[in-house]
Amino acid sequence: MADVLSGSAVTGTSDPWGAILDQLELCVLQGESGGLDLLTAWAPPVGAPPLPREHAMRASLIAERQSRLMERMRDEQQALSAEMSSLRRPKFRMAEAPPVYIDRSA
Repeated sequence: MADVLSGSAVTGTSDPWGAILDQLELCVLQGESGGLDLLTAWAPPVGAPPLPREHAMRASLIAERQSRLMERMRDEQQALSAEMSSLRRPKFRMAEAPPVYIDRSA
């Protein structure tokens, strides 16, 4: 299974797509559950045959979940970026006009 998923040549199995889709689904599930730190880079397998028709629906559903996850991650990244920008802003502003009142009793 590692050969199928690591980007190396596909060997020793007549239908590697089950294992390929299992790994992709696991990555999506980890991302959906917030386990992004567990994800590693994924490389498409080399030498895999074309996707068989019997796996097309499952592959399509995984691709839809990946798209939703990427959209959610972009939204979260934008929210985090906005929050970080607000933390960098100064909490006060320098007075632009001179003081109006003078304390003469001192």
